Amino acid sequence: MTVERAQETPPWEKVLADIPQNRRIELLEEHMDMEYVRTEFASNYDKADGKLKKEGIPAWALVGYLMATNWDMEQTRADYDIEMEKLEAAVVYYIQYKDVIDAKLLLGQ
Repeated sequence: MTVERAQETPPWEKVLADIPQNRRIELLEEHMDMEYVRTEFASNYDKADGKLKKEGIPAWALVGYLMATNWDMEQTRADYDIEMEKLEAAVVYYIQYKDVIDAKLLLGQ
């Protein structure tokens, strides 16, 4: 007898569920500093270091905090004192570079 498991939606997709794909791209362009990431010299390690333009907060730090708070967007937004759409931009960035950001968080670097 086999038991089928329902596939659960990943938490990062749940927090962005109401944001259309084209708006996600706009969030990245408006709020994430990715100039070096887009160069031919950028390594995967560099891609883990995308940060908010104005605040300079790395996406990996925000995502790590989100993970620690069970993806509580409001608590993370308030604790970092940033606008919600900037936090959403960091989550969109995380989705784009999930593997390298997860590795960075796992290694604690």
